[in-house]
Amino acid sequence: MAVEITAKKVQDQLRATFYPALGMLGIMVLIFIACTRFMAKTFGAGHFLAIVFYVMLALLLLFLAMLIGRIVLIEKHPALQPFGSTEKLAERINTGLHNPRYAAYSADGNSLVTLITDDFIVSGSDFVGLLELKNLKKLQATFVPEAFARERGGEEAVQKNRDRIASQAPGAVPNAQYDYIIVTNTDGKMKRFSVKHGEMEQVLNVFQSVAPHVEIDPVAHNI
Repeated sequence: MAVEITAKKVQDQLRATFYPALGMLGIMVLIFIACTRFMAKTFGAGHFLAIVFYVMLALLLLFLAMLIGRIVLIEKHPALQPFGSTEKLAERINTGLHNPRYAAYSADGNSLVTLITDDFIVSGSDFVGLLELKNLKKLQATFVPEAFARERGGEEAVQKNRDRIASQAPGAVPNAQYDYIIVTNTDGKMKRFSVKHGEMEQVLNVFQSVAPHVEIDPVAHNI
């Protein structure tokens, strides 16, 4: 089940990261327009306070224009530099989708959740957050299958996982749909990826196969 990733999807997703700041800045501009008009009417346009508000409003409008410019010229976003363009990034993800090591989709099958290939891992909610497997150093999981824990950490790791489950609050129900892996790259940056519940063993085996240099913690990790 391959979901086509287009350059527009990547662009829209990247632009959406600016929208909260754009909304807040827009509200601030409206507030300062009202305040500036009040100051000008009350004290006169040449008054010190009115001038201060004019200057602050001008700065806000400049920041707003710069932000809109970044949204319009989204292909210039620094996060795209490693990939060249949204089109090249989309092409790379699509190539991986047609030959995945692991792929998880939303319940309706219309959205990519997580994709792992021979050389990268990417989240469907953050295309530009694609990580090269060669740059990963460590992996932790919110659930570790007992057989895997025993193989990688022995009975001590198995017991720690059992103790962790036993220590959960009475009545606590784990997420029935997803578990998570948390990967750390060589720069120490961490990123979380969703794994469908029941498929963690498959994912850990994939990492052992295509990225044996990655240290996998045999003890489950709390988010």
